[in-house]
Amino acid sequence: MRWDKQNLFSDKQALASGNSTNVVRVQNGPGDFGVGDDVKLAVHVQGAPGTATALTVTIQMSDTAAMTAPETLVTYPVPAADVQAGGLAFAATLPGGAVGKYLRLAYAITTGGGFVTAGLVKDAPMGVRP
Repeated sequence: MRWDKQNLFSDKQALASGNSTNVVRVQNGPGDFGVGDDVKLAVHVQGAPGTATALTVTIQMSDTAAMTAPETLVTYPVPAADVQAGGLAFAATLPGGAVGKYLRLAYAITTGGGFVTAGLVKDAPMGVRP
């Protein structure tokens, strides 16, 4: 799996509740993923403590980069065991249909710790949850 800096939501961001550091443009430009591409979201966790609780990752979308009124596209629950184990927590194909021009992730975790790298990729292993 290769990470592309232009398509990263989080790059070793502290794993805590809140939004991803970056907003990713997914349509209308060179290097952007287009509608109909086989695009996957990959979330990789590093150094999460053994006490970390389940993580919820929500993809939010908007037609503006400011994300002032984002809509929820999809929410993925990640079990505590997957967060604690580290590594690739999950990879999932983005839902088809109407996707906003810009996406970001929102993380919800009760006990934080560790770091998260997450982004859009084309070559994530799909045998991983969810």
